[in-house]
Amino acid sequence: MKKLAIIVCACGLIFAGCQNKEVTEETTEPVAPQEEQMDPEMEKCKAMCEAWQNWDQQTDEMKAELIADRKAKITEQEARKAECEAKKAEFEAKKAEFEKTWAENWAKFDELSIDEQKALIDNYMMFNCPKRCCKGEGAPKCKHGEGSCQHNPAQCPNHGKAECPHHAK
Repeated sequence: MKKLAIIVCACGLIFAGCQNKEVTEETTEPVAPQEEQMDPEMEKCKAMCEAWQNWDQQTDEMKAELIADRKAKITEQEARKAECEAKKAEFEAKKAEFEKTWAENWAKFDELSIDEQKALIDNYMMFNCPKRCCKGEGAPKCKHGEGSCQHNPAQCPNHGKAECPHHAK
């Protein structure tokens, strides 16, 4: 009987040890509401926009600062616009060069090496991918609707506008 009691106790201890009941202390700290932390640059921009809207209530110094800030932003935007136009011109030149040889190379596609076939297809997709955007560059990473397909700005209906996802920063 003693042996049976010892075996039952041992089995009970083993069974209790195998239960894997973890007792965790749940510390419930009151969750403090997180204040929206704005980027300092964003806060400055918001303040400048509000000041611009309230132009008549600004001091002459503040008006001069607002004008200087807007002038700097316009100068920056014009620089980006010029850069975009340069990329567009480069893209158009590459596209024209590609189109000159496209028909000839496509006609002899089966005679080309595997690497030449891949290069021809890559070039075709760079200039003819269905996903349109406006950076004016080629689209080597384009996955037919995925990723960053970068095409002719003339093909982007929102080029130069705030809706253009490639120029909104």
